[in-house]
Amino acid sequence: MTTLKRQPVIFTTPILSHPPIGGPALRIENSILALAGVCDLHVHCRAEEAELGGPKAADFFTGRVAGFSFAGGRRGFFSRRGPGQRSTLLERACGIARRLDPRRRPSGEAAEIVALARRLGARIVWFGYGNISYEVMREVQRLAPDLRLVCDTDSVWSRFVLRELDLERDPSRRRAIEAEGSRKQQEEKAWVAMCDVTTAVSEVDAEYYRSLLPRTDKVRLFRNVINLDTYASPPPPAAGLRRPAIFLAGSFWPNSPMEHAARWFVTEVFPGVLRTVPQAVLHVAGKDSDRILADLGRDNVRILGRVDSVLPYLCHADVAIVPLFFESGTRFKILEAGSCGIPVVSTTLGAEGIDVVDGTHLLLADDPSSFASAVLRVLREPGLGSKLGSRLHELVARDYSLPALAAEGREILALLSRTARTTAPTTPMTQ
Repeated sequence: MTTLKRQPVIFTTPILSHPPIGGPALRIENSILALAGVCDLHVHCRAEEAELGGPKAADFFTGRVAGFSFAGGRRGFFSRRGPGQRSTLLERACGIARRLDPRRRPSGEAAEIVALARRLGARIVWFGYGNISYEVMREVQRLAPDLRLVCDTDSVWSRFVLRELDLERDPSRRRAIEAEGSRKQQEEKAWVAMCDVTTAVSEVDAEYYRSLLPRTDKVRLFRNVINLDTYASPPPPAAGLRRPAIFLAGSFWPNSPMEHAARWFVTEVFPGVLRTVPQAVLHVAGKDSDRILADLGRDNVRILGRVDSVLPYLCHADVAIVPLFFESGTRFKILEAGSCGIPVVSTTLGAEGIDVVDGTHLLLADDPSSFASAVLRVLREPGLGSKLGSRLHELVARDYSLPALAAEGREILALLSRTARTTAPTTPMTQ
């Protein structure tokens, strides 16, 4: 087996926080933990310092990676060789440049990344959340065409955008959706040609990225996974948790997939559940849920807003629901529920990309009546819920845990280490 432990790799990301709340933060943290086990990983954080989570969060990451720095030299450079190591003159110069350019243009961010790669002798730059880093990736490739670039994706963003068309009837909004989806498709075509590897969280996403390339070996699986250690000791139930408890978690903004999911469940599905189990309570947690869904709150619909952790709710729920009709990627909601052994009822699209079997790992339903019936089966048949939760947990532990992701990361880095760079020249996108 190829040994990569001492190979320096830069992992740069615009999203980072600890403890992680929500899919984006979970994706990035678990990617860092997995890669840190198979290479000499240096994290270059392009998120604002306040977003990280304070000194304890910085300590969490610096204790697990070979090096950690904020973009712009805002906190200098840290490594295992000593706490609070000061930034180099080069890093301080980058920090001055960043302060002189508060807009933080891609050219400035790219120059920092290239400078860090040269100082560390790194040949590989891994772009966490590459979906939203195209301009920076393109500039890094222009400045340093010898560097090997990994565009790490959490979804097919154009698909995420364009799937809303099936639900939207307003002509002006449809035009906006089509324009945004087209722009993302252009970016996707450009970066899969430019980068040495594009990662996909599932075979569903991988097939899309492969369709854009003559060389399909440039697309590799790097799945969404769960750190099972986080779920090993369930916390006490949240104050005010009422059972039978139905739990829905996600991030909310106007016209978001989660807003549609919550409103569909409350208005079209939940009445059918309450006719049979009138004491059932829906608990909805997630950033801005209290703002976006304020009108839905009532005695048996609790809109919680952002919570510090979903575990006091999720670990004690009777069923977790994933009633999504437009999204892309794979759902941490299902993986987290499986980590806790909680049964799941999902739409088919909600479970897309995860190797689940209906009736074995969870229950799938796509219309209000079927979804309500599936929720009722779990609420009224504790034995069924227990079996579903147990089998989902087994699947997550085997295929969607940190060791599985580390193995995929090792294969990607080994591929980049033994193959010659053949990245196509960067060309501007058609505007």
